[in-house]
Amino acid sequence: MKQIIISTLVLFMTLSMYGQYTLGVNYSHQIIPGEYNTSTNPGIGLSFGYNNTLHMSLIGGFNHYFSSYEEGTKIAEATTLIHPSTVEVDATYGYTYNFFYAGIRYYNIGETDSDGGIYYEGTIGLLSETINTELGTYDTNNYSVTPTEKIKTTAPTFSIGLGGEKYISIAYFYASVQANAIALFNRDFYGQPETKLGTLLAVNLNAGIRIPLN
Repeated sequence: MKQIIISTLVLFMTLSMYGQYTLGVNYSHQIIPGEYNTSTNPGIGLSFGYNNTLHMSLIGGFNHYFSSYEEGTKIAEATTLIHPSTVEVDATYGYTYNFFYAGIRYYNIGETDSDGGIYYEGTIGLLSETINTELGTYDTNNYSVTPTEKIKTTAPTFSIGLGGEKYISIAYFYASVQANAIALFNRDFYGQPETKLGTLLAVNLNAGIRIPLN
């Protein structure tokens, strides 16, 4: 462990010999295919960068994705001696996401301080999902639905991407696309809890600006 820490510090000091910091804002559109529906969520984000060599940047950031909605049903169970013993209740599921990430950007064409370039990205991150359920009207005197409080889950992610940028006036304008592998989600579809094992493959479309700070 001591050798790993020392090696990491030496690597960081070596990379820091060349450095430029950037701050960015972006629009992002996330597409997550699902078994029952495809979740498409627009969002906004902040990003940070450290250009530690002429061809590589350390990057990190946060995206907030606004809600998308899915129509479904939940099962209400009888609380009295009434027939039928269960009924279906209309439900609207709202899906909201927050995405934290960190990684590396490598310039294949151009350099970190040139007027434009094309680059690859690789990141690891955490994607949190919040599911909010709104129920339609039903006979609350005789039936009860399983509590519908917000369901929150978090999943690790790994993504690779391709992007391009152009320096205009005081900022870099950029666009990129990322393939994002989500490790697993515990989700509640149509009133039935479901654990997804393996991975889901999402797509993130991004556009924004980055401003050099030094």
